[in-house]
Amino acid sequence: QDYIQLLRDKDLASTRYNDLARRMQTSSMATDLENRKQGEMLEILEYLHSQKPAILHRDFTPDNLILRDDCGLVLIDFNAATEFLAGATGTIIGKHCYMPPEQIRGKSEMSSDYYSMGNTIYFLLTGKDPTPLTSIDLIGSGLSVSQKLNELVRTMTANESGNRPTLNEIKQCLIDCTITNQAVT
Repeated sequence: QDYIQLLRDKDLASTRYNDLARRMQTSSMATDLENRKQGEMLEILEYLHSQKPAILHRDFTPDNLILRDDCGLVLIDFNAATEFLAGATGTIIGKHCYMPPEQIRGKSEMSSDYYSMGNTIYFLLTGKDPTPLTSIDLIGSGLSVSQKLNELVRTMTANESGNRPTLNEIKQCLIDCTITNQAVT
């Protein structure tokens, strides 16, 4: 997939990519662009998790999502990525405010990447890093978002991995949220 690239730091210096973290510091993202980025993030995770064996990124943060000049997303930094082996323990790796509790305990699973994506959505909407190990309430944080998106991000960032939505549930909710936003405008 063209939105997943393995780039070395020296390669990044010679490209015209900007990571989402830097882009958010200089401008706010328009709602339609936010919606597209949420969908693209999910496509990236869907691709990684569909590999045999599934690939867990384990460091899915705005710093590792690069916005190309055409506004497409590219996921970088696969140093933390690992093949998913059910029940296996692993190294603690990643940016703490995007890291789910199970990853801190050394066990990652597919829903760990969804947790990080939920925190990344928060960052897209606020330009701020989330509070570590906190289930995010966008509306409670003062953001004007749909109840559906608020509930999606809240459940994606649930501390118990079993309480997080599946990939298909996230996908359907993002579709519903996009339709709701288009109907309101």
